[in-house]
Amino acid sequence: MRRRFYYLVVLFSGLTAMGCGGGSDDSSRDHFGVFLDAPVKNLSYTSPSHSGRTNDQGQFRYRENESVTFRIGDIELGVSVGQAIVSPFELVLGADGVSHPSVSNRLRFLQTLDKDNNPANGIEISESVRTAAIGMSIDFDRPVAEFEADTSLDDFIADQTMAKILVTQLVAEAHFAEVIRDYHLEAHAAANHIYKLIQNLDPRWSLPVEATFTSTEATSYNLTRSFIIDDSFGFSHTVNLFFVKEDLDSSDPLTGGLANTWSLYVEVDNGQQVGGSDPDNPEPARYILRFDTDGSLLTPTYVVVSNWTPLYSAEDSARPLGPAPDNPTIYDPPKSSNFKIDLSSVKFGEDLSL
Repeated sequence: MRRRFYYLVVLFSGLTAMGCGGGSDDSSRDHFGVFLDAPVKNLSYTSPSHSGRTNDQGQFRYRENESVTFRIGDIELGVSVGQAIVSPFELVLGADGVSHPSVSNRLRFLQTLDKDNNPANGIEISESVRTAAIGMSIDFDRPVAEFEADTSLDDFIADQTMAKILVTQLVAEAHFAEVIRDYHLEAHAAANHIYKLIQNLDPRWSLPVEATFTSTEATSYNLTRSFIIDDSFGFSHTVNLFFVKEDLDSSDPLTGGLANTWSLYVEVDNGQQVGGSDPDNPEPARYILRFDTDGSLLTPTYVVVSNWTPLYSAEDSARPLGPAPDNPTIYDPPKSSNFKIDLSSVKFGEDLSL
């Protein structure tokens, strides 16, 4: 069974800050998160609303549904949706544990760079390391043995750190296990997926022939994409995305008849509609995407599906059963699991006239 960590924050329950603008729209409020492999100080971060370095407590600023990129010099550690706690685990899509190579490689790198070579008291990235990392890149998403054999990485560590050699996988993972315990972070089996979509929507596409969207009717949408996610039991499900180019219908309360507008419909498995921009009108589940004249997305770059509960019936052979070999127990259906779709790399062509 694949397991995905997400964190129940105890010590950091007061991190969320009140918004600077005074309004009720949570997307415009500033929040504080912490980058953790022990709190990491002096880590660069950028988001659409903020950029800077993490402070002594490893804190960074973000706004709801924003993606945050973390770097040391020009070495990119990864991207995560802004949240109260971000660790190397959140930077690796599809990671199934701390021992996942892409997670472990990042843990080892950060702990090795610690200024005083004692990550138990926090991790600080020195100015000399930040400067030396300008113009560098490191591939963390490769097998552990290949990562360890990188001579340019070895040279960088030997020249810039007190440790001189890369922290071992065993030591790094043991340290992070202590962080999980010491900061009262509780691991759960659940789906906490972020799917990044890279897509150019062609402005030459015509409006669909069928005016009413139906996933079983190919002439009612312009484009479909799919990906796999796991539920809280680790069982796989197919998520289908359907893009529909919208006309200038001012009577539509969601599009408002504005140009450069698309609808995104999300279905799981065989037609289970989930998500949507209008919580008061869940059927059909529909997100509105609006683009600027330069092709960039004006609406939020993340959509959050928060109302998905995997469908199982007593007659369904896919319903999770008890332990082998007897399988005596039929469990309750998996609990509802959120997942996010990163649309930051979805563009609307070059010629944006409709």
